[in-house]
Amino acid sequence: IEIDTAHFTGNHVPEISIQGIDLSALKGTDSVSWMPGALERIVSSEEKRGIGASLDQVAAAQKACEGVVGGGEDKKWRYLLEQTELKPGYEETRMHRFYLENEDKATTHVRVNYHPDGGVARLKVWGIPSPSSPKPPLYSPAQTSHECTVVPHSCSASHFFPALPTGCMELSSSTMGGRGVHCSDRHYGIPSNLIQHMPGRDMGDGWETARHPDRPSIWVKNEETGLLDSNLMDYCILKLGSVSKEGGICRIVLDTRHFRGNYPESAKVEGCYIINDAHIPDHEIEEQYKESWFTLIPRSRLGPDSLHVYDADLDQIESCEGRKVSHVKVTIYPDGGLSRVRVYGFGDDVCYSRL
Repeated sequence: IEIDTAHFTGNHVPEISIQGIDLSALKGTDSVSWMPGALERIVSSEEKRGIGASLDQVAAAQKACEGVVGGGEDKKWRYLLEQTELKPGYEETRMHRFYLENEDKATTHVRVNYHPDGGVARLKVWGIPSPSSPKPPLYSPAQTSHECTVVPHSCSASHFFPALPTGCMELSSSTMGGRGVHCSDRHYGIPSNLIQHMPGRDMGDGWETARHPDRPSIWVKNEETGLLDSNLMDYCILKLGSVSKEGGICRIVLDTRHFRGNYPESAKVEGCYIINDAHIPDHEIEEQYKESWFTLIPRSRLGPDSLHVYDADLDQIESCEGRKVSHVKVTIYPDGGLSRVRVYGFGDDVCYSRL
């Protein structure tokens, strides 16, 4: 087995395992149709990028893998390669070759398991030729909850948003003087991309972090919150072009446009009021004012390629009554990418960016 992680320098798969099975007893379309969506992929001859599977689709695929197992040992999934560490896709570390000396069973299908996620550029299995890989199930958009209004970019539903109050402006916009101040990681993008006026062109036009190398092989969810039970995170700090009035934040938008398989699992937004930051180095703002940040949006679930709209009128933004906001801190869990962050409110004093 040959595995190439070329170009995946900050988001390669840290560990991988590969299983095989002999399904030669299945004839004709049965050799493919056992996996949901696989037959449609072969018929259409399409290769789709930027899609992900819903939880129901993942469960259906898992059930199909379990249901296709036969009675004999040769008809069960077996490990061709046990869980094994991979290295990032730099030229000197990208190629991984594994020789299966004791593998003497027929194999028609292989199952590739990422632990826990990431990317691989190429996989080559040398030996008996096998059929095309199954089609990944089609992406299902996130569901709207009481926490925010979620609108996938695959539909045109922007008119569903409540109208902004008169005088409410996009305080964070670069056209207002907003700027990206600092971030914990800028492997694939910089925070200033988040506050551009135009929608993101592609993933490179947003802010994306590298995957945490010490993330666990298996994620565990917190039973109370339903979110990943992990403190792994990245953050960025944005300076508003205009300080908001006390309690003046009326809408926040987190946009995961183009981020379909590498969007953050969840995010939190905090605010802070700094009277004068001209004397403070950008990289010290988070530390110097760590006791001053207050929650605007508690940690909440995000979905792929969607607008996540939080409105104060719908109690989706925590009350900041009596507090001005000059900076916002966006924390993503555990990592991933955002296309845009938009903070709307009633401006107070103009915060001029330093040259």
